[in-house]
Amino acid sequence: MIKTISLLVLISVILPIRALATPHSSVCGPQMLLTYDMKKTYFTDIGKAIEDSVGFRGLVYKLNRLPKGPEAEAEAAKHGMFYWRQNIYLVKSKAEAEAHVQLEPNLGNKGMYIVTDVNLDEIFKEADVSKISNEEVKKVFASLFAGGQVKMFEPDDSINPEDYVKPTFDKDKKLIPGTKINLVRVDPKKALEIYLPDNVAISTEVERSTVLPDGSYGPAPKFFFHYGWHAPKYHGVMMVQDVLKSTEHRDIMRFILKFMAAKYNFVFNGNLDETFNLLAVQDRRRHHFETDAVLLVDPSANRYPLKDKKENIASELKKLANLTGFSGQVLDPNGKVISGHIANQEGPAVTPETVFGDRNWKPSPESGINPKTPIVDAQKMIMTALVIRAMFAGLPYVDAGMVTPLTAQLGATYIRRADYEALRLAVTSSSYLFLDLRNPLTREEVELALALVSPPDTSKKKKKNP
Repeated sequence: MIKTISLLVLISVILPIRALATPHSSVCGPQMLLTYDMKKTYFTDIGKAIEDSVGFRGLVYKLNRLPKGPEAEAEAAKHGMFYWRQNIYLVKSKAEAEAHVQLEPNLGNKGMYIVTDVNLDEIFKEADVSKISNEEVKKVFASLFAGGQVKMFEPDDSINPEDYVKPTFDKDKKLIPGTKINLVRVDPKKALEIYLPDNVAISTEVERSTVLPDGSYGPAPKFFFHYGWHAPKYHGVMMVQDVLKSTEHRDIMRFILKFMAAKYNFVFNGNLDETFNLLAVQDRRRHHFETDAVLLVDPSANRYPLKDKKENIASELKKLANLTGFSGQVLDPNGKVISGHIANQEGPAVTPETVFGDRNWKPSPESGINPKTPIVDAQKMIMTALVIRAMFAGLPYVDAGMVTPLTAQLGATYIRRADYEALRLAVTSSSYLFLDLRNPLTREEVELALALVSPPDTSKKKKKNP
């Protein structure tokens, strides 16, 4: 009886939020103000700054002048921004840029293009980009703008994200085009106001290869990227209304119940020290676009190359956690963290930042869990646990930032920036419940959520016995 009443209450909370989740709202542009001050470098009209941003990832003017730190990150998170990187590719023509932009399957990963005869692979012959001088990188980047007549292009934002179809390759490695991406000119003066030479670095496109004259694949080409604060033109979200129809979440919820039966726990605001230890050993991998091989994109050594840097980053993240953040974690029967995420919370709005997992984890034979269960399943479970908590708080969405292969499997999708801002503004200015971050996820919560996701099938009536 209690579960039935709780189910009815939860349905009554969730149904009204569907109106908030309608795409293409009438809210035009951000209306929020940033009154943050750091070393007398500040601005108040964040709406204007976001509208003047460049690239699909929305690199924001002036905010990049703020030092990256827990206070700045906490303030930026209140407006749905995050500190990430934007790729800048050098091409010989607009046609080459148009061909290149079609290949990136992820809508939010489209880069910027500079038309030039400069070839980074000829200038920087060192294969290991970590050995390339930062000063030399900045010098080459600045030289591209020296003449003042540089041509720059970025993807336009005319795409309906619901209609976006990503490019794929058939069994013969022939490209099957997706939604056409149009490029528009960018004023180089405007770009120079946003770009900071100190924030520019160089990397390699390990997901692609240089195609040699004989048709074989050569070394991965190099490109610039720029770190900074971003307000994406297409923002990733996991809508609760989509979760309620998701067979993926249904299966994961059942998996959570199985882990709970094996004495695993799903907690929030847990042991941050173990979280940071695991963050230091998270290699990033991606599929090669043409060959589909799994490649190492960002090894742990590049993310935390020095012990003191790792400790400094952990210290900064702990300060951030005290300001707006928390950690969701999967604990094994002995209380050890095997997977989790760090997330920001501004009011009731929630944004997972980083998902991590212990690649050496193996379930014990007596647990009853398949010993071949990959750690990515535990990563999915803690994300679903967060969605369940959001569901019970009456939230219409969980912020995904940029859609990744993992969050895409969990129903993350892109919506236009204006629609995202309308959603966020409605949530942060309303009387939604706050997430329960004190208590572990319970079996009753999962069972109740599972009942919502997969209600009994009443469409087929059982045949009566003769």
